Amino acid sequence: MKLTKQEGKPRKKWKRRLLTVLACFLVLFVAVAIFAPSNQDKYDQAVTLVTEGEYDKATELLTELADYEDSQAILTYVQCAEKAKTCSGSDWAALNATLGDLKLDAKELQKPLAELKEQAEVEQTAYEQEQAEQQEAEDVMAEIDGLADLDYQVSALESSQKAIQTARTHYDQCSQSVQARITNYDALKQAEKQIKKTAKLDEEYQKQAEPVIKGIQVLGTVTLNSKSQLDQLTAQYKALPKDCQAYVTNYDTLKAGNASYEKLKKQYDADQKAAAEKAAAQKAQQSKKNSSSGWESSSGNGKTSSVGGTVYWTPGGSVYHKRTSCPSLARSKTIYSGSVAESGKSRGCKNCCK
Repeated sequence: MKLTKQEGKPRKKWKRRLLTVLACFLVLFVAVAIFAPSNQDKYDQAVTLVTEGEYDKATELLTELADYEDSQAILTYVQCAEKAKTCSGSDWAALNATLGDLKLDAKELQKPLAELKEQAEVEQTAYEQEQAEQQEAEDVMAEIDGLADLDYQVSALESSQKAIQTARTHYDQCSQSVQARITNYDALKQAEKQIKKTAKLDEEYQKQAEPVIKGIQVLGTVTLNSKSQLDQLTAQYKALPKDCQAYVTNYDTLKAGNASYEKLKKQYDADQKAAAEKAAAQKAQQSKKNSSSGWESSSGNGKTSSVGGTVYWTPGGSVYHKRTSCPSLARSKTIYSGSVAESGKSRGCKNCCK
């Protein structure tokens, strides 16, 4: 079936329109292909923006590029560079860890990356050093604060001196920057000043105690004749200040001496009393015998006793002596003296009372 000329005209017009539309799309596609920036163009533009510090615009492009080349690494660099502007303290350690092994392909960014890494390392080191210095300063300050609890009496001089000297040594070992952080240094100086006063008092006490110490050293064996020496030493000891008395290192010897004297005195008094009672009884018995026989009391040799004055005897002896130099008394440690009646002895020594 053949079309008439009028029927064929619409079909030709439709074809021309279709070709026109296709031609437009082709032109548009070619224009887009020619004029639209490629990923490489975006990448280059982003690198340029980063070098210029336009981080916000660069971030948009790098986000669009996604995994193209090292876009993500550059994006990480940008984020670190932004954070470095406000970074402080322990944040530098985290930033340094992020930068770590980060590498960039773009030559324009390799130097800025190296500089940022160096900055992060320097800042982290400075922060860690600052923290170490602060900790060291706090340790010394705590040690100085503890000096306030020390006993500054002479009795605790040695231990207090040691604690203060230790604090001083630790302070002197600190660097100037650490010392500048120590806020209670004046307390250390005050403690040193106070302990010097205690040390001076310690010297004075040693001088005061020395005569008493020497007196006790020459005390020797205590006898009934040691009372005045013991009383004098005891008085000197009691006259010392209470803290100074502790410096008499041989005071126990003095105490033992006083105890020995009291024991001897007690025994002497008991012996005297017993001797007096015995003498009185013997005298009464002798008087009774004399009155009945007309005989006088006689000595051991049968002669009438005419001993007068002071005689000497020992607690366990049976005779009295006229002299302390009597050989019979050579080994006696305790010797009493008095009258014949007080001795309670009925006869004299055959060596010294002939």
